[in-house]
Amino acid sequence: MKRISILLPCLQKNRLVYTHLLFLVLSSLVSCNSKPGKADNKEVSNPMATTEAAVNVNESETNKALVLKMYEEFDKGKLADFALNMSPDFKCNVLGNTDLDWKGFIRFGDGFLTAFPDGKHNFDYVIVNGENVVTIGTYTGTHLGDMQGIAPTKAKITLPVMHLDRVVDGKIVEHRGLANQVQFMAQLGFNMVPRN
Repeated sequence: MKRISILLPCLQKNRLVYTHLLFLVLSSLVSCNSKPGKADNKEVSNPMATTEAAVNVNESETNKALVLKMYEEFDKGKLADFALNMSPDFKCNVLGNTDLDWKGFIRFGDGFLTAFPDGKHNFDYVIVNGENVVTIGTYTGTHLGDMQGIAPTKAKITLPVMHLDRVVDGKIVEHRGLANQVQFMAQLGFNMVPRN
């Protein structure tokens, strides 16, 4: 219970990160409703504007495909094989309180796969805004292996997740992942209560 109560202070920090991520998502949704190459529903006469919009769409689709491939490899336990797609300066922050480099992120992914061998990301939303790719959905799995000292519970979990991945020059340079830790631990049978 001591290990679990340590997580509670970071939940306050997560609220601020969630708020910033939500703002980015909502901003992206608003900008996604505008169509490239059009202004006030009139055709844009500048052919360069249309060409730039097409390049941005292609880059956005490429960034989206790269990020979704990373999650596919995460779920297969093959993150190490994905290294060529990662920037040497890759940095990661998970749950708002843990900073990792690429090797640390691989260990994090392998740890989840050990604990949830059938774990899978399921995304309801994938929003691209320039170099940023936001994914919102769930991570599902069955707790069949040890997870940071927690013995397998055989509990099936559905964990809401939000991620922000940044892609520069065809490489993923940054990953931020958030999840509701209280809900996660409750699904494993732990009651997280604030410290007095």
